[in-house]
Amino acid sequence: MKTAKRQISLQEILCPVHIVPSGDNWRVIREGALRAIAVKANKRSAVSIAKKLKSINRIVIHRRDGTFQEHIGYCRKW
Repeated sequence: MKTAKRQISLQEILCPVHIVPSGDNWRVIREGALRAIAVKANKRSAVSIAKKLKSINRIVIHRRDGTFQEHIGYCRKW
């Protein structure tokens, strides 16, 4: 049985993905979303997951205290 490819919305492409602290873990979450894409034990793993997402244009990384640390921008060819 074939599975249909999920369509990527314009909103998903334009909204950055944030790496934010969550207790002792790090959440990978799309801006404005209620649920995390992933929860990882360390920041490096969370950033790695975010980089593998195809429908992003920017990753915003936060410090443990929640303040802005850096951003990674992408220009992808679809």
